[in-house]
Amino acid sequence: MFTSFVLFQLWNAFNSREFGVKSIFPNIHRNKIMVGIVFVTFLIQIIVTQFGGQVFKTVPLEAYLWIKIVGYTFSIVIFSEVIKLLGRPFQKIMFSNEN
Repeated sequence: MFTSFVLFQLWNAFNSREFGVKSIFPNIHRNKIMVGIVFVTFLIQIIVTQFGGQVFKTVPLEAYLWIKIVGYTFSIVIFSEVIKLLGRPFQKIMFSNEN
């Protein structure tokens, strides 16, 4: 559960990069520092989960669980992209009425 919360937050960091209805994917590579920090945070999460058992009271996860967790937590990006996609026609309508 802890790993799921962490990964939801990491994915949501990418969602927060673009305001309005713009997709995160065209400019995802532009902020290399942010991508690096997210990657390092993910590595730390793996280390804490897999090797921090005594200190952090964690249990190592099997590879298939990591794959499942990464997959279903990525759904927050997909959900956000769908919402943005559905909002694009309405943004065009709202801005065309201002002229």
